Amino acid sequence: MNSRLLAAGLLATALTAPVKAAPQTLVMEKVTVRDPMVNDMVAGTLLKPKGWKFDGGMKWYPDAWHQVCFEGKVTDPDSLTQLEFLPWCACVWFTKPVFPLQPMTNYMGSVVLKPMAPSEVIEKITIPDSRKGLNVRVVGHHDMPEIAKFFAKIAGTNVKATRSRIEYTVGRQTVHEDIYLILSYSSFDIGGGNISTIWGPVVPPFAIRAAKEDLDAVTPAMLASVHSGWLNPKWADEVGYVKSLFMKRMRLGIEDAGKLSKQISANNDYIIGLMREARAAKNASEDRVFGNFSDYIRGVQPYAAPGGGSVQLPSGYGNAWAGSDGTYLLSNEPNFDPNKTGRITWTAIKPVDR
Repeated sequence: MNSRLLAAGLLATALTAPVKAAPQTLVMEKVTVRDPMVNDMVAGTLLKPKGWKFDGGMKWYPDAWHQVCFEGKVTDPDSLTQLEFLPWCACVWFTKPVFPLQPMTNYMGSVVLKPMAPSEVIEKITIPDSRKGLNVRVVGHHDMPEIAKFFAKIAGTNVKATRSRIEYTVGRQTVHEDIYLILSYSSFDIGGGNISTIWGPVVPPFAIRAAKEDLDAVTPAMLASVHSGWLNPKWADEVGYVKSLFMKRMRLGIEDAGKLSKQISANNDYIIGLMREARAAKNASEDRVFGNFSDYIRGVQPYAAPGGGSVQLPSGYGNAWAGSDGTYLLSNEPNFDPNKTGRITWTAIKPVDR
């Protein structure tokens, strides 16, 4: 994924709940996410446990630099387990602004905000905004230095990664939630000693929730969903073009939203082609980074996917199959053969060496 600024996230320091064994059999099915704002185009896909519910989609922020966020939830209808992709934004700060800028206001599509560490963002912004009224207790913060190094090498900027665990109640039951946040910081002197810092998340922030005693056990399946995400390059090109028009409008001070809308509708195939070429040139290095990200967090194993490439699935299973309907099945049951029942054809897949 490109180094876009995102916001908010946490994760746990100490994992005190006992780790439960993975279920004997798990089926992961594909969810297709469409964007009504871009001619109902497929924006991307992700995997979720079969039978779980998916809600949400692409949410547009026309006055923001990033323009759009993926805000969705994957929930287990029979428990409190939930995976949530959180909203984010780009932030900017000047040490000596030419004119007064009030914190938390919009400047050129970015939020005016002094740089903060991930844990501070989580406590001051993420929790009050995304977990409003829940009487949240922070269990702890855990820095992820290896993750920061991975992304710093690719982005060429300073990166900080943190995971934090919080606790609150849903109904009468205590839940724990891990929120993941990785922030990048780019600073430069724009003249006269005025240091400008652009900062924000480099990957979409997300949170994994479950009953206090279940969070560790469900995390691998939830991480598999996170890292199974596929972004449609054509959709990303359209978004990139809209972002370029937004920035052009900011630079030229265009206030006519109708005129901007016509420009977007007209499209620009040449610019989209350039964006596609630039993304293709970056894929190899970025794929390596995300592979390391998944491995470092643990609980996720890459498997060779039919037709080439790989797919991230929960680890801890002795056997895995890819279904003809696009689903994946994992099992620890001895002598289990999914092809003996049902109309789906299952092909055995093997783990990829790390």
